Amino acid sequence: MQPSIPQKPFVIPKELLQTDALQEEISSPVPSRMNMIAKYIAYTVPKTRKKYILPILERLRESNYTFNELNELEKDGKTEYRSNGIDLFNYLMRNEIDHRKPPVGFNTFMQRILATNIPIQ
Repeated sequence: MQPSIPQKPFVIPKELLQTDALQEEISSPVPSRMNMIAKYIAYTVPKTRKKYILPILERLRESNYTFNELNELEKDGKTEYRSNGIDLFNYLMRNEIDHRKPPVGFNTFMQRILATNIPIQ
């Protein structure tokens, strides 16, 4: 009895591989700036408060309050200098009663939250 001839392995044509790679690149979603900021904020706030981050950011964005590349709070191009969005949310979400000084720009941030009718617990 002679050994059987080994079968040729199946080879995928290069054209098919290239189109799949292009489709994967197109279908991969690019995270939005707001989602990236929310992700960084979620690392600093307590677990019970994480569900409030995105709704607050969306309400602020609807009222033209955004965060720039340096995470500084701005409205219509006017920037609250040296304010850090992560620090502002962290100070807002913590339940601790301490005598820490609020971060730079917190008073403006709180006024803008109250102006957009975001409920504070």
